[in-house]
Amino acid sequence: MKIRLNELARLLGSEAFTGDDPLRDLQPEFDSRRIAAGSQVLFFAFGEKGRASCEDAYRKGCRHFVLDRMPEHPHDDAFYFLTPDPLQALQNLAAAHRASFRIPVIGITGSNGKTIVKEWLGQILSRRMRVTQNPGSYNSQIGVPVSVLHLNEDTEIGIFEAGISRPGEMQRLERIIRPETGILTFIGDAHAENFESEQAKFLEKTDLFLHCKTLIAEKEAPHTETLRKLFPGKELLSVSLQDTEASLYIKAATDKEVEVWQNGRLLLRCAFFRTDRTSLLNLGLALAAALHYGVSAELLGAVVPLLHPPEGRLRIQNGINGSILLNDTYSADFQSLKIAMEELHRMPVQLKRSLILSDFADNEPGEKLYAEIARLANSYQFEKVILIGPEISRYASLFNGFSTSFAQTGDLLAELNPASFVQEAILIKGARSFGLERVAAILEEKNHECVLEINLDAISHNFKHYRSLAGKARLMVMVKAFSYGAGAVEMARHLQYLGADYLAVAYADEGVQLRQGGIQLPIMVMSPEIPSVSALVNYDLEPEIYSFRSLHFLIQGLQELGHGAAGVHIKIDSGMHRLGFMPGETEALAELLAANPQIKVRSIFTHLAAADDPAMDDFSREQLRRFYESADYLSERLGIRPLLHAQNTAGLERLHLRAMDMARLGIGLYGIAADPAQQVFLKNAVSFKTRIAAIRSIEEPETVGYGRRGKIKGKARIATISVGYADGFPRKLGLGRYHVKIGDHLCETLGSICMDMCMIDVTGIPCSEGDEVVLFGENPDIHVMARALDTIAYEVLTSIGQRVKRIYIRE
Repeated sequence: MKIRLNELARLLGSEAFTGDDPLRDLQPEFDSRRIAAGSQVLFFAFGEKGRASCEDAYRKGCRHFVLDRMPEHPHDDAFYFLTPDPLQALQNLAAAHRASFRIPVIGITGSNGKTIVKEWLGQILSRRMRVTQNPGSYNSQIGVPVSVLHLNEDTEIGIFEAGISRPGEMQRLERIIRPETGILTFIGDAHAENFESEQAKFLEKTDLFLHCKTLIAEKEAPHTETLRKLFPGKELLSVSLQDTEASLYIKAATDKEVEVWQNGRLLLRCAFFRTDRTSLLNLGLALAAALHYGVSAELLGAVVPLLHPPEGRLRIQNGINGSILLNDTYSADFQSLKIAMEELHRMPVQLKRSLILSDFADNEPGEKLYAEIARLANSYQFEKVILIGPEISRYASLFNGFSTSFAQTGDLLAELNPASFVQEAILIKGARSFGLERVAAILEEKNHECVLEINLDAISHNFKHYRSLAGKARLMVMVKAFSYGAGAVEMARHLQYLGADYLAVAYADEGVQLRQGGIQLPIMVMSPEIPSVSALVNYDLEPEIYSFRSLHFLIQGLQELGHGAAGVHIKIDSGMHRLGFMPGETEALAELLAANPQIKVRSIFTHLAAADDPAMDDFSREQLRRFYESADYLSERLGIRPLLHAQNTAGLERLHLRAMDMARLGIGLYGIAADPAQQVFLKNAVSFKTRIAAIRSIEEPETVGYGRRGKIKGKARIATISVGYADGFPRKLGLGRYHVKIGDHLCETLGSICMDMCMIDVTGIPCSEGDEVVLFGENPDIHVMARALDTIAYEVLTSIGQRVKRIYIRE
């Protein structure tokens, strides 16, 4: 965004500047942790945390700040724009910036499918127009204005999705986006809790379409007729999976092919990766918009087979030779590249940085684009830069750390030496047509097809929800048991980024692993082994002390090591009767602690036995009475003010307690609420997936699996999928007791679950070998599997095998 400071001050509602006022190129940012080089950053400070981040942004080169009051220690060489509401100022700036462009803009809203429709439409239109769109799922009150501010003189069309969670929000976003064409995706129950009714939520979403000339929606959707009545003067293009006379009719021709009809006429037939109802509808909406803007059937036939599934987001996974791989071949545009590099910036500092980058969209202005890309890449100090494609290779000299370039991906594959990548953070980024997933397949750590996907954006959402429930209290997050199966170091790194106050592990070796992975947060060890005092001291770990034996051993160990002090957490047994000092032992405990001042009490805590059960609230209150009595006594006797904490996830959700200093967050982080009433506020963060290894057709009296226990009737189509009880898919789920999901279809298990494989019935279901299978995720969710196993979600999640590859994704 190119602007002069006086014009910027006017738009932000701030005071004008005097003196020299040259044109400046500034880009908005609101998270100082994502800044690598900040000279071109306009930093928006939202709230107390935002103001506290200004100094960090300044150290990284930022000199332009928007905030509601001056910092305590302002810098003479910085510009401070003061405004009562920085968020409103950001939105006003974006609205003014949007109004300066006379270009077509498409607005997309709905409950599900916004991002994938936008991404597919962007990939199609970018073949003939220069597109600016939201990166990832930047569709919020902050994400939309930040995205719109990236409109520039080269943009020929804008595509922006808008998401809302509360009344009044869409009016603010409509003013910023001002679309001429609106797309309505599927309407579901997301965020319904904040609206009076489903109808109220739907009407709020339609505010995006107030100034549109054309609307695009599914013909058979319940809300489409309402949409037609609300906007009788607007053109409505209908997309249907049933009516051949709709504006656009789309159907599955085969398992991997689609037919597209326009106004009753066959337009094209081409390959497409998936033909379930949801994918067809999302594709149909994107195609209807593309056709509306003049894209030819010939171009669609070339591009549609290259469109890729929504799971192709930024994926973070283990690479070869101790490396970390950031696989982002989902889209090739500057904003998504910036986001990927910000993610790379969070990797351990001891890892060298490598970049593998291809040409971007064919229609982009080459020299200007690649000069900007090179400036961005150079700010992240890559030691190895590999370029692929004739266009980007022309500008290789602009990249610091440039190693080599190749005309096409096949040339790189012919020369690629995996052994040359050792302990590196490797970012792979480029256009889909280059097939860079082939490079990623060589550089990733080899595992079988079974994966556990952890959505870091959902983790962030859930963390913020529990942070709001905790109020001013700190949050200690449980990362024990391999972070409930999600991967300890990776999760701890993300939690450190989110601003967690404490981490907790079960054993000292888990804490050591986190320290070796670069984690600097305070770490409590909940079950410190007696021989582990040296590890506790050497890695600055804080043990939970729950018995006189453990306390005496720590005192003795410190004396033997000649170490001065150790921070500890005192556990009170208030009624759980698992570990902890009984209330009657606090006097003796106080005497021992007073006699050993080298033991520094960081916190006193207890564990509520039934915080999730309303019928046990009287007992929970009794536990708290016992705890407060013990904690207050210890604090007074020792003359200290340690942190007090008792709430776990369930306690945070249900129990409104006396002001506590800290709360402990566990499984709720992954979108699994203890209180069903809280579930609507959370996002699913973990998905267990595999793929189809083989498909065969058999007839009765043939049987399936060990002991011939899998019975069929008549003719059946059987798929073997790559998961077994060694992976955390227990034998109890066999014999039709559980259903997995392929596309939109639920498929029951058939026969017994094997160690590494199992079979499912796919009779009448469109699928092929290699297709994805969801074991749990959004649907079926983890609770469905837990009920089938007669257990709880904790056990399901922590039972997923270590050989299952953990992949971390960002939208």
